[in-house]
Amino acid sequence: MDPGGELWHVWGKRDRFRVSGGYRKGSSPRQTTNLYSNFNAIQAISGGDDYFDHYWRERFYAQILVKLRSLRLDLVPGVRIEKHRSFRKSTDFAILSDFVQRPNPAIEEGNLRSVTFRATHARGGGPHAIVGQRRLQVHVEQSHPDVFGSDFDFTQIRLYAAWRFKTFFARRIMPNALDVTIMAGKAFGQLPLQRFGHIDASLERWHNPGTFRSLHANPDEGEHYFSAFWEQHFRTIPFAYLGWDWLVKRNIGIIIYGGHGRTWISDSRLRNLSYTPQYGDQLYHELGASINGLLGLFRPDFTKRLDTSGYTIGFGFARIL
Repeated sequence: MDPGGELWHVWGKRDRFRVSGGYRKGSSPRQTTNLYSNFNAIQAISGGDDYFDHYWRERFYAQILVKLRSLRLDLVPGVRIEKHRSFRKSTDFAILSDFVQRPNPAIEEGNLRSVTFRATHARGGGPHAIVGQRRLQVHVEQSHPDVFGSDFDFTQIRLYAAWRFKTFFARRIMPNALDVTIMAGKAFGQLPLQRFGHIDASLERWHNPGTFRSLHANPDEGEHYFSAFWEQHFRTIPFAYLGWDWLVKRNIGIIIYGGHGRTWISDSRLRNLSYTPQYGDQLYHELGASINGLLGLFRPDFTKRLDTSGYTIGFGFARIL
């Protein structure tokens, strides 16, 4: 069990301010995805490919949260003091499988000290895989030798935007809706590979919004990244027009979706990496369709790559709202 803990204090009207600090020590995923967390461990134990690479990290952090409720805005400045080391793969254990996991790549070791700032605007909430979101977030991190004596020199800006737009039949209780998700990152200076950005792939045949369903096993990575995903929810309207009332009564609908994006690694950086990254020097484009609610709480997805040949069939959570 990795040691660690956090202390915090809240004050102000409606808990407007929250100051916190904490300590963590142990292995940490190198990929920066917010979609899968360590749930992927189940896939690895079951005999599948581990989605994450890992490195060893000792981390102290402190931050203050300021809530501007009238603007639905959270502002979080903070500081990080971290020690990074490479982490050797410790096991290939899997249930009823002799699958051998890939080794963790060696990272750029050193002491990373940085200042951070995060701004988040959110309306509503809920799991992104099930309900629509209206959320905008910008995260900035700067590390410099003159800031606490850091061994790294970079500035990284990350953007996350997820927004739902009403489209057709807007007066209905459940109108048609378009969900758009954009994730992007830009780095300046020498970004350590344990801070590389990523575009997410699917977990085998399990699909989540905000991932490339036609990419499997591991995320693509790079110094810079951009991805845009969209889903148009037609609800039961197509089946209603066809007169297929038995599908309408069961609330089975159609979703059309697409994904576009890529990562970037400079030629000089690519030549000097000590491992072969999951990286495609191209734009990915895919288009697909789902029969929402066909399997109750789940939906089958049919996805076609547009930039090359190939297609995939998978499953995900049905869109409830």
